[in-house]
Amino acid sequence: MNWLLSLFGLPPVGPETALHIDLASALIALFALIFSIWTWRHQTRLRRGSLLAQRDSGLIRWIETTIDTIVEIEFFLRRRTPTTDAAQYSIQRDDHLAKLAAAIDKGRLYFPKFTRDVIGAQNTPATQASQLEAKCGDGNFSCRFWTIWRKFMT
Repeated sequence: MNWLLSLFGLPPVGPETALHIDLASALIALFALIFSIWTWRHQTRLRRGSLLAQRDSGLIRWIETTIDTIVEIEFFLRRRTPTTDAAQYSIQRDDHLAKLAAAIDKGRLYFPKFTRDVIGAQNTPATQASQLEAKCGDGNFSCRFWTIWRKFMT
């Protein structure tokens, strides 16, 4: 190694010079480690922020489509008249109910542990159905829809 240094006119390397080179290498490695940790933490923070932004944009999109579905159902119920064709009405009603059920299920993806979804032993689906029958009667779709909507929103 000394012959290579003598070609360039540099002094020979002694034990103390080797120690200085080792210390410099160790400091460079330590600086690289600190920079790597700092970069990793920064990237983790950015990744978490982008995941939150994606979740929020998906939630906003779901809210918008759910509101659109509810408004469609509202106007569908408002234009109901006694002269409306019953077969066509039931087909459209089923389509609107399917859209609303899909919107509610998509919302459960954003709110998976919603405490009001828990049905206890005293509040079984059969009991809820009989309460709804007593309140609205058999064929009153509008009453059923708004009763279910009020339960969902409260």
